Amino acid sequence: MQDSDLERALMSRIQAAGVILRQANLEGAVVTEAMLDGADLRQARLRRTDFGSSSLQEANLGEALAQGVRFTSADLSGANLEGADLRGGRFDGARLNGASMERADISDGRLYNTQLREIRGRGLALAGASMGNADLSRADLREADLRGVDLARARLEDADLRGANLEGANLDGARLAGADFSGANLQRADLRNADITATLFDDAELGNATWIDRRHCRPRSVGNCD
Repeated sequence: MQDSDLERALMSRIQAAGVILRQANLEGAVVTEAMLDGADLRQARLRRTDFGSSSLQEANLGEALAQGVRFTSADLSGANLEGADLRGGRFDGARLNGASMERADISDGRLYNTQLREIRGRGLALAGASMGNADLSRADLREADLRGVDLARARLEDADLRGANLEGANLDGARLAGADFSGANLQRADLRNADITATLFDDAELGNATWIDRRHCRPRSVGNCD
């Protein structure tokens, strides 16, 4: 089925584990409640495709063109999304634990209550995304673009955010215990009520950030909220 044209196809509840759909066109297709574990969707065209409640464990979506894709309540545990264009995608309630997401772009996406534990997300773009209550425990988010992201009440325990850009991010009530923000940009970030037990901020830019006790950091604060 490589290079297949399945635009707007109705494929709900299909059983197609391991199917090869590399470079296929599934734009606007409805593939809800489907079994697609191990599927090969590399470089597939998935704009506005609906994978709601489907299982795509260990699937390969590397470099897929998937703006506006829907993965609501889907299971993408261990999947490969490296380099995929997922801008504006919906992942509310989805499971992506252990997924490889390096250099993927989910800017302006919706990831409310999404499980992203131990993802490999170096260079991942999430600018403007809504990620309230998301679980990013032990995630590798080095050099990730998290500008303006909403991470209110999210879990980032032991996450690696060295060199990440969190300018203007909302971390109100986030659980950051053991996380590493060394060299990160946290200017204008909101850290009210966050748990920063054993959290590292070495060389982190904290200018004009709102600290856990609601103090406003000075414009040139680095490493500490002065």
